Amino acid sequence: MMCEVHGQLQSRAIGAVEDTSEAVWLVEGLDPSLETVGALVPCGFEAYARILHPAWRIRREDGRLVRSPVRWSEVAELRGTTAHRLMQWPQVWALPLFDDSAIEYCVDAGLAPIACPDEGRLPRQVAPMIQQVLSAHTDTAAPCWFGVWIGFGNEYREGIPGTRRLAAEHREWDLFRAPLDALALNFFDVDEFFYQSANIVWPDDRSWCLATDIDLNSTYLGGTKALIEAVLRNEALEAYEVSADDPFYADNVNPQVDLANFTLGLIGDDNEDWHIPLHERMLSAIFGLAMRLVGRGGTGTLIGFSKRKK
Repeated sequence: MMCEVHGQLQSRAIGAVEDTSEAVWLVEGLDPSLETVGALVPCGFEAYARILHPAWRIRREDGRLVRSPVRWSEVAELRGTTAHRLMQWPQVWALPLFDDSAIEYCVDAGLAPIACPDEGRLPRQVAPMIQQVLSAHTDTAAPCWFGVWIGFGNEYREGIPGTRRLAAEHREWDLFRAPLDALALNFFDVDEFFYQSANIVWPDDRSWCLATDIDLNSTYLGGTKALIEAVLRNEALEAYEVSADDPFYADNVNPQVDLANFTLGLIGDDNEDWHIPLHERMLSAIFGLAMRLVGRGGTGTLIGFSKRKK
């Protein structure tokens, strides 16, 4: 059986849950509105943190596409927008939706596109840093609780057992018991590129709860003040303190995005203007492709273009 990275955790380390009564506290503590942080992580913790999933600069290395993390605050500085604790990626980046297939095309065209942050999963590159902080505030001798949203429609990977489900007002999860190392475990067996972490995690003592909602590109953590302060101090994480009453999907600082006025963002030679006319040599290649992709629809990916460093 193939091992996972991060502690060489194997799928067979995942245990089934037969009694969900110990998980009812989670449902009872959630705000039923699905509008606030408390709707993702139960209310009543001493403090809360929002951990941003990084955006990704894409380049080709040895024939493969390689992703390098980019902080939202860096993107905000480049775009002239404001980084703040409730910022939302569309308002920070403010570029149109693209199909994923545009990424490789743009790399081959000599550009280094920035792809949007991972949505609905805890990025593999972020999980180890969070796990390191959590382990210092967790009895790692006892397994944690892991919940995976039931709506993905994929087969669980070999070794993950059948289990019981827990239903809240707006979400339902398959519950498992596993070591904290499972924070970066890929629960599904799809292909080598697909990765899906658990969507909600907490320890036996309920001292913290970590939620990566299926529709969001941030992970929220509720816990003790000491734990949240440790997260905020960790320079490897881009995190902000929030409260259970904060909305999780509202940016009242940056202007709303008007995607009706379609433009492509490209750094000019003076590095001052992101919304410039495309050069003739790029017009037929990228703009034509973009129009076809927008017309085709689909889930899309937010992409901006920046010059590849020499």
